[in-house]
Amino acid sequence: MQLNPFSAGIPGRHPREWLSRYRSRVPLQDTCSTITQKMRVEKNRRSYLKRFVRVFVTGLCKRAVFFPLMLGLATPGFCSIENLDEEIQALESFSKAYHLIQSQYVEPRTTRQLIRYAIEGMVGRLDPYSAAFDREELKKVESQAIGKYAGIGISIQKHKGLYVVTQVIKGSPSEQAGIKPGDILVQLSGVTLGNQGENDLSRLVTGKIGMPLSVGFYHPEKPGDIITLSIVRALIKAPSIVSFEREPSTVVIQIQQFQKTTPDEVAAVLERKTYPAVILDLRNNPGGLFLAAVETAELFINGGDIVETRDRDNQLIERYVSRKFATRKTPVLIVMMNRYSASSSEIVAGAVKDRKVGLIVGEKSFGKGVVQTIFPLGNDLFVKLTTARYFTPSGVSFQDVGIEPDYPVEDTIGVMEYGPDDRMYRKSLDLIDQLIRNPALKKQDSTLIND
Repeated sequence: MQLNPFSAGIPGRHPREWLSRYRSRVPLQDTCSTITQKMRVEKNRRSYLKRFVRVFVTGLCKRAVFFPLMLGLATPGFCSIENLDEEIQALESFSKAYHLIQSQYVEPRTTRQLIRYAIEGMVGRLDPYSAAFDREELKKVESQAIGKYAGIGISIQKHKGLYVVTQVIKGSPSEQAGIKPGDILVQLSGVTLGNQGENDLSRLVTGKIGMPLSVGFYHPEKPGDIITLSIVRALIKAPSIVSFEREPSTVVIQIQQFQKTTPDEVAAVLERKTYPAVILDLRNNPGGLFLAAVETAELFINGGDIVETRDRDNQLIERYVSRKFATRKTPVLIVMMNRYSASSSEIVAGAVKDRKVGLIVGEKSFGKGVVQTIFPLGNDLFVKLTTARYFTPSGVSFQDVGIEPDYPVEDTIGVMEYGPDDRMYRKSLDLIDQLIRNPALKKQDSTLIND
């Protein structure tokens, strides 16, 4: 989204012309007198309102920093003549709160601090994924996206009011401390978790290498047994994929997080030789880079739709398609996922399922099907907003509902991965054996395959 500081919601009008009309509609009644007397700052209501309009509308709108988004003055269509009176009243309330804090709060706060607090509060109340942050915090977000950051090695998602550990990096301080996927966090760094958003959690978890972090959590089977540990932060290097051959006919590719290099790494595994079968393990994968997921799905889908995004009016924004054409025999594909497979993982699983190029084994996925876009506001301040929803090739949104597996199998967290007690893995191998013995089943409905 490109901010336009010279648009005031009225096509063809400059902000100064619009503001003159805006002032003419301001009801100079006694709405400001009480707060003016209490604050003992403004004695004249007219001068107070003029100062409010000048400082909070004209000045900030001209600079196109953060208030254009807040006041609706920076993008056409946000503000109309019909709702000016309502917006004036809302802005008066905000102005009163701002000046009251400036004059009465026990500790002084700068204008920059208060405006940031306001933006963080406004954006943070939208959903668990929208957030406001500065440039340093943006760098942390980028570091996590490429899988290299200072922390304790966990991914967290807020689900039904609980802060759920959806992934624990192998070899990380969290794994060594005994934290497992599915554990519920209740406290981080002495802060009780309740209304924190994604960005708040990142601030609490990340920090300097070698600094301890207090973590309070419980295992879901023992909700009354709160465990509190001090875990020392370390440099986390999260690998994108881990792969191995089960036998000459089958390769297992575990994608831990979709990073920039993921498509190339998966392609390199597939190019070693022609595998008759591939198991794509997306269990506990919290997502990652969107385009990396699209390019990974393209490795298995020959032409056609992969995913599309739609805005709040359900209008198509973009459709992502595969332009790959088969150069070798398509392998039997099994995708494993569980309740903690989210976002980009669900894009891949949804595309594989809808395009009927493979079978989904496991649990219904997490259900995070929304798009976040980062907008610069100026002064090293950024907002990450949920701007669209993902839809699978069949036109289904998986937000809050997840992707249903073709073969439901309860995950066996706590057992050795790919061992004899790993039910999802054993089921995937059984399906592969059936499909390789009878390739015709691959083209038929999955219910024809014996359970």
